[in-house]
Amino acid sequence: MDDNQLLKFIAGDATFEEQQKVIDWFGESDENKKTFSSLKNLSVAAEILSEDYQKNIFRRKTITKRLYSWSFRAASVLIIALSFFYFGKKNEHKTWMEVSKHQNTEISVPLGESVSLSLPDGSTVKLNSGSTFRYSGLYGYNMREVYLEGEGYFKVKKGDKKFVVKTAIFNIEVYGTVFNVSAYKDDRQVSASLYSGKVEVKNFSKSEDIILKPNSCYTFDKITEKSEVKNITKKQNWTESYFVAESDDIDSFVKKIERKYKVKIIVNPKLSGKCIYTGTFRSESLTDILNNMALASPIKYEIRNDNIVIINPI
Repeated sequence: MDDNQLLKFIAGDATFEEQQKVIDWFGESDENKKTFSSLKNLSVAAEILSEDYQKNIFRRKTITKRLYSWSFRAASVLIIALSFFYFGKKNEHKTWMEVSKHQNTEISVPLGESVSLSLPDGSTVKLNSGSTFRYSGLYGYNMREVYLEGEGYFKVKKGDKKFVVKTAIFNIEVYGTVFNVSAYKDDRQVSASLYSGKVEVKNFSKSEDIILKPNSCYTFDKITEKSEVKNITKKQNWTESYFVAESDDIDSFVKKIERKYKVKIIVNPKLSGKCIYTGTFRSESLTDILNNMALASPIKYEIRNDNIVIINPI
């Protein structure tokens, strides 16, 4: 690895592709780590020594040019002299890995909206309303890890590093595939649906590992702690503007309605567990959805102030 490339990385001037090359080179051997550490210490040492002089004598660009021209032999004495001071007195100078670990990218999706984004490795995810999604600056270094609270539709680019979706209930581990995860904090059930490839669901709430096949769905009930794997019969999904219910009880179904239409729905407790909904709707209004519910089950509804819905049994 060329010294100039390493110095660009240390100075924060490297492009994303150049950063990836340095990271890969860094992990190849202990000797590479020592070389990188020496250059990093030298860079910090130069900054420390320049503090009293740069105001009136040198500009930072001049110091950087000198830094490029120094030899390792001439710098070694300086590194040794300052190493104790650097590690003992300059704890705020953390390594790039420590800093990157805490530099999270986080996306929060407003109710009634959805967001599509591409990850650094080319994988994509579409986030449903009310979702929170994040990943760290170390994404792609040792493992491709993301955290999801809500619902996301993933298309994972194949690679040698495992892709992991972490939720509060389970983790999804894949190498390259298309799948959907629904893990809202306030939903009774969480689920993972696989459309192509292969995923492993690791539910640490009940210590079970499930391998999903294409066109199958894993669901877990937080209250009963029962899990189930079933076939997916409908190809339509929310990413194509469909509103889908697959054996949803009324409490779960109204949560979907609340997030999509930005309303508050109050369900009479007498209806809990007694109304199950299955169906696919597209570009329906709130009133259309409520009317379909009333046709399919013995309920009546009332809309108050445009954003509050009261549902009672007939």
